[in-house]
Amino acid sequence: EIGPDELKPFRVGTFSDQAAIGKYLKKKRPDHSITKTLLNLKDSAEWSKTIGYRNVWVHEQPPLVEGTGIVYERRKRWEVSVTGISLSFGGGDKPKYSVDELIGFVHQAVFQFAETLEVIVEQYIEMLQISGITITADEMTVDL
Repeated sequence: EIGPDELKPFRVGTFSDQAAIGKYLKKKRPDHSITKTLLNLKDSAEWSKTIGYRNVWVHEQPPLVEGTGIVYERRKRWEVSVTGISLSFGGGDKPKYSVDELIGFVHQAVFQFAETLEVIVEQYIEMLQISGITITADEMTVDL
Protein backbone atom coordinates (compact mmCIF):
# COMPACT_ATOMS: atom_id res chain seq x y z
CA GLU A 1 0.00 0.00 0.00
CA ILE A 2 2.98 2.36 0.37
CA GLY A 3 4.31 3.62 -2.92
CA PRO A 4 7.97 4.46 -3.61
CA ASP A 5 7.18 8.19 -3.83
CA GLU A 6 5.49 8.15 -0.43
CA LEU A 7 8.48 6.38 1.08
CA LYS A 8 11.18 8.53 -0.54
CA PRO A 9 11.31 11.26 2.16
CA PHE A 10 11.72 8.58 4.84
CA ARG A 11 14.79 7.05 3.19
CA VAL A 12 17.02 10.01 4.11
CA GLY A 13 19.82 8.72 6.34
CA THR A 14 18.40 5.20 6.16
CA PHE A 15 19.94 2.16 4.52
CA SER A 16 17.17 -0.38 4.80
CA ASP A 17 13.60 -0.61 3.56
CA GLN A 18 12.66 -1.78 7.04
CA ALA A 19 13.86 1.45 8.69
CA ALA A 20 12.25 3.67 6.05
CA ILE A 21 8.90 1.87 6.38
CA GLY A 22 9.16 2.10 10.17
CA LYS A 23 9.70 5.87 9.98
CA TYR A 24 6.81 6.19 7.52
CA LEU A 25 4.39 4.22 9.69
CA LYS A 26 5.36 6.14 12.83
CA LYS A 27 4.79 9.49 11.12
CA LYS A 28 1.91 8.80 8.72
CA ARG A 29 -0.03 5.94 10.35
CA PRO A 30 0.67 6.10 14.10
CA ASP A 31 -2.74 4.66 15.07
CA HIS A 32 -2.61 1.64 12.74
CA SER A 33 -2.46 -1.70 14.60
CA ILE A 34 0.66 -2.76 12.68
CA THR A 35 2.44 0.46 13.65
CA LYS A 36 1.50 0.09 17.30
CA THR A 37 2.57 -3.55 17.36
CA LEU A 38 5.90 -2.87 15.64
CA LEU A 39 6.65 0.03 17.99
CA ASN A 40 5.89 -2.18 21.01
CA LEU A 41 8.37 -4.73 19.70
CA LYS A 42 10.97 -2.07 18.88
CA ASP A 43 10.65 -0.55 22.37
CA SER A 44 10.97 -3.90 24.14
CA ALA A 45 14.15 -4.22 26.21
CA GLU A 46 14.46 -7.91 25.33
CA TRP A 47 14.06 -7.26 21.59
CA SER A 48 16.62 -4.44 21.71
CA LYS A 49 19.15 -6.67 23.49
CA THR A 50 18.48 -9.52 21.05
CA ILE A 51 18.90 -7.29 17.98
CA GLY A 52 22.01 -5.74 19.54
CA TYR A 53 23.42 -9.22 20.11
CA ARG A 54 22.58 -10.17 16.52
CA ASN A 55 24.19 -7.02 15.11
CA VAL A 56 27.43 -7.51 17.03
CA TRP A 57 27.47 -11.18 16.03
CA VAL A 58 26.98 -10.39 12.34
CA HIS A 59 29.08 -7.23 12.02
CA GLU A 60 31.84 -7.75 14.56
CA GLN A 61 32.24 -11.01 16.46
CA PRO A 62 29.92 -13.10 18.61
CA PRO A 63 29.66 -11.47 22.06
CA LEU A 64 31.55 -13.44 24.66
CA VAL A 65 29.41 -15.93 26.56
CA GLU A 66 30.40 -17.37 29.92
CA GLY A 67 31.24 -21.06 29.93
CA THR A 68 32.53 -21.31 26.35
CA GLY A 69 36.21 -21.43 27.27
CA ILE A 70 38.86 -18.74 26.99
CA VAL A 71 37.82 -16.19 24.40
CA TYR A 72 39.10 -12.79 23.42
CA GLU A 73 37.41 -9.66 22.18
CA ARG A 74 38.68 -8.23 18.95
CA ARG A 75 40.30 -5.08 20.27
CA LYS A 76 43.63 -3.40 20.71
CA ARG A 77 45.51 -4.93 23.62
CA TRP A 78 47.47 -1.78 24.46
CA GLU A 79 45.97 0.01 27.45
CA VAL A 80 46.90 3.63 28.11
CA SER A 81 46.52 5.03 31.62
CA VAL A 82 47.94 7.94 33.61
CA THR A 83 50.72 5.67 34.85
CA GLY A 84 51.80 4.51 31.41
CA ILE A 85 51.10 2.00 28.68
CA SER A 86 50.54 -1.71 29.30
CA LEU A 87 49.78 -4.75 27.24
CA SER A 88 47.22 -7.24 28.53
CA PHE A 89 47.41 -10.91 27.61
CA GLY A 90 46.43 -14.32 28.93
CA GLY A 91 43.30 -15.42 30.71
CA GLY A 92 40.83 -14.19 28.12
CA ASP A 93 38.36 -11.32 28.32
CA LYS A 94 35.35 -10.98 30.59
CA PRO A 95 32.18 -12.50 29.07
CA LYS A 96 29.33 -10.14 28.22
CA TYR A 97 26.56 -12.64 29.02
CA SER A 98 25.98 -15.86 30.87
CA VAL A 99 24.13 -18.60 28.99
CA ASP A 100 21.11 -18.06 31.26
CA GLU A 101 21.06 -14.29 30.57
CA LEU A 102 21.31 -14.87 26.82
CA ILE A 103 18.53 -17.46 26.82
CA GLY A 104 16.42 -15.22 29.05
CA PHE A 105 16.24 -12.19 26.78
CA VAL A 106 16.29 -14.08 23.47
CA HIS A 107 13.46 -16.35 24.69
CA GLN A 108 11.29 -13.33 25.54
CA ALA A 109 12.16 -11.60 22.26
CA VAL A 110 11.10 -14.67 20.25
CA PHE A 111 7.67 -14.63 21.89
CA GLN A 112 7.34 -10.88 21.32
CA PHE A 113 8.29 -11.34 17.67
CA ALA A 114 5.71 -14.13 17.28
CA GLU A 115 2.99 -11.90 18.76
CA THR A 116 3.97 -9.08 16.40
CA LEU A 117 3.94 -11.43 13.42
CA GLU A 118 0.48 -12.66 14.38
CA VAL A 119 -0.95 -9.11 14.31
CA ILE A 120 0.68 -8.38 10.95
CA VAL A 121 -0.56 -11.63 9.39
CA GLU A 122 -4.10 -10.91 10.64
CA GLN A 123 -3.95 -7.50 8.94
CA TYR A 124 -2.79 -9.04 5.65
CA ILE A 125 -5.53 -11.67 5.81
CA GLU A 126 -8.07 -8.87 6.21
CA MET A 127 -6.58 -7.06 3.18
CA LEU A 128 -6.79 -10.25 1.13
CA GLN A 129 -10.44 -10.77 2.11
CA ILE A 130 -11.26 -7.35 0.64
CA SER A 131 -9.81 -8.67 -2.63
CA GLY A 132 -11.92 -11.84 -2.46
CA ILE A 133 -9.26 -14.16 -1.07
CA THR A 134 -10.28 -15.99 2.08
CA ILE A 135 -7.72 -17.76 4.22
CA THR A 136 -8.64 -20.02 7.11
CA ALA A 137 -6.57 -22.50 9.10
CA ASP A 138 -7.77 -25.29 6.81
CA GLU A 139 -7.88 -23.78 3.33
CA MET A 140 -7.61 -20.80 1.03
CA THR A 141 -10.40 -19.82 -1.38
CA VAL A 142 -10.50 -17.22 -4.11
CA ASP A 143 -13.77 -15.57 -5.16
CA LEU A 144 -13.54 -14.53 -8.80
